[in-house]
Amino acid sequence: MELGVREIVTFLGMAVSVGASLSIVKTKLQGTIEKLDDIETRLRQIDRETDQQEVVLQTHEQKLDVMSSMLSPSEREKRARETATILVELANLRRDLDHQMSIHNGRHMPVK
Repeated sequence: MELGVREIVTFLGMAVSVGASLSIVKTKLQGTIEKLDDIETRLRQIDRETDQQEVVLQTHEQKLDVMSSMLSPSEREKRARETATILVELANLRRDLDHQMSIHNGRHMPVK
């Protein structure tokens, strides 16, 4: 089978067309790869920021748990009872101190 000028021109035209198509595909593919790299970079940044926000959120949650336990009614009642006990003890100590001061000031008078 002999190739004529017509077949050779057709073959060369098809080869040029395929080469041009490959060049266009390569250019488009490079652009797509660059966009994917940019998207990956942005996703990694978003992931880092999300992790940081989760840490902050967990810290605030722990602080809130501590504060809510400190301000719970049972805890406040316990602290109020402790404060009342301390105030009674302080009043008793003050009375005893006043008595000791009166004894050692030369006036041996009983405490009323």
